[in-house]
Parts: sequence; structure tokens; C-alpha cells
Amino acid sequence: MRKGSTPLGSLGMVPAGTWSLILPLAAYLAGNVVVSAPVAAAPKASSKASLTSSQREALQRRQKWLRSSERLKTAAKATEPKAKKVIHTRATWYGPGFHGRRTASGERFNRHAMTLASRHLPMGTRVRVVNPKTGRSAIARVNDRGPFGLRGVTVDLSQGLARKIGLGGTGPVKIEVLAKR
Repeated sequence: MRKGSTPLGSLGMVPAGTWSLILPLAAYLAGNVVVSAPVAAAPKASSKASLTSSQREALQRRQKWLRSSERLKTAAKATEPKAKKVIHTRATWYGPGFHGRRTASGERFNRHAMTLASRHLPMGTRVRVVNPKTGRSAIARVNDRGPFGLRGVTVDLSQGLARKIGLGGTGPVKIEVLAKR
């Protein structure tokens, strides 16, 4: 056995310095179980009193940053519009062949805009479209009627909206009705 190496089953020899990289990942994957291994001892700071002034300042900056980021997340959730109605359905997207043509609302269709076509929702209704497979969402506006001829599909997303939520072709979506314009 080489000096500074540790056997690891069929993987052969692993340099001792590599353990400091592998063990935290293994502990995380195992559910934060602490695994001990031959790792060089690092100076531990058991209390704030044993920290140097620069370490103490860095810790205070980190704690202040965490508090401010929590405030920002809370403020963002408070300003987010609440859904009035939730619809689980299938959606498809359309774009290239209709770009620049008039929609049912009278405006010109922009395939890159955050818009959608629906047979059931009133024109101008704002909705949040969520792709349950990817978890990505976007806020859009109903500006057209459709889709027609596709069984089980009740909304047509613009190409830009479909890309933003990660929908390729046809797939399930969750529509949260937010408000009328």
C-alpha cells in the first residue's frame, strides 16, 4: 500500500486528500450521516469567542445576508398574485406558422410573447402556467381561441411560453387563473 493512500474496494487506491472531497458528498447523499475517515485535522472553531476578528466579521456578514435573502423571498411571495382557480390539463404550443397573423382578440400574434389560446377562459385573463414535470412556471395572458382538433388538449401556448416552462410538443400543465386584465 502506498503511503498516504487508502484502499477502496475494486476502485483501487484513493489518495488521502481525495477523502476530504468524497466524504461530505457521501454524507449528504446518505442523509447527512457523518462518516469518519483519515482526514487532516482542520482547526475547529467551537465558539464565537475563539474566532479571529476577520472570521467573526465574515460570519456576521453571512448571517446578515441570510436574513436579507429570507426577507426578499417572503416579500416576493407576498406580492405574488393568488390563484382563483386551478385547472389541470394538457397543452401544446404553436408559433411559426401563425407569427404576425391576427388573433381572436384582434392583436397580432407574437410567437415569442407570454400568451396562450384557450377555448374556455375569457380574453385578457392572466394565468400562471406550470409544467409539473419540470416545476418551471410563467405568467401569461389569454389572447386567442384554440386549440381546435386536438382531443384532450384545452390550451395552446405560444412558442416562447412553452420554451420558458420547458414544454416540448404536448404535455400536462397546471393553469392557475390569476385575474382578468
